[in-house]
Amino acid sequence: RGLSAHAGLLAVAWGGLAFAVGFRQAGGADLHMAAAVAAAAVLLISTPRPALDWQVAIVAAFAACSKIEGVVFAVLLIALHAGRRAAAERPWWRAGTTAALRAGAVPGLLVVAWWWQVSSLGLFQATNSGSLDLGRLAVVLPELARALSVRPFYGLAWGLALLPVLLLWPRTRVAALLISALGGFYVYVYLSAPVDTRLYVQTSASRLAFHLTPTVIALLVARLDAWARAGEADASSEGSAPVRPETATHVPG
Repeated sequence: RGLSAHAGLLAVAWGGLAFAVGFRQAGGADLHMAAAVAAAAVLLISTPRPALDWQVAIVAAFAACSKIEGVVFAVLLIALHAGRRAAAERPWWRAGTTAALRAGAVPGLLVVAWWWQVSSLGLFQATNSGSLDLGRLAVVLPELARALSVRPFYGLAWGLALLPVLLLWPRTRVAALLISALGGFYVYVYLSAPVDTRLYVQTSASRLAFHLTPTVIALLVARLDAWARAGEADASSEGSAPVRPETATHVPG
């Protein structure tokens, strides 16, 4: 609403454009994932209500049709949305079940159709899965740091390090959980895929970080703007002198 909000929006817009141009993202599915994460965050900071079920379904279906990572994203989004509905309504089990069925029906059909095609055509490869190896952290963490420092990000990707701040703010907590879980899944893939780990991170981590960065920066700006407005309100209330009883004007009844 204020200068900080406008500046943050401009930073996200120009930062996203710089990355998309620098990494030649025209026609790429990573832009779809970044848009889906942003749309999901808007839904998860809104008051949970039945009308959001269909909106969650659209965002989840869009992500699931965009990239294989979008399937995991869709599951996480639907689960968190259903959990919010269950926590806000009574009986909780009916609200949560109804939300999950409404939000998950369309994405579920699309994922089943995708899985059938992948299985029937033999497109699912052995390198798509593997066993967790924590020893790879010695390779993954330094390469992730380099991926967040690439020039097209201009430092914005390091905003992901402030994700815990969003977990502390009740309004953004669920959206931050979604982003954290998706980011954790990406790291898990690097720690488990039976491929050259260093090369895998070098060739994909910047694009995966772009899925999360614009939304995290936007939420952080919203948090800063809320703090600034709260400070202005406190200053305004302190600057208003209270009316003393002996000087108050008496109005006859």
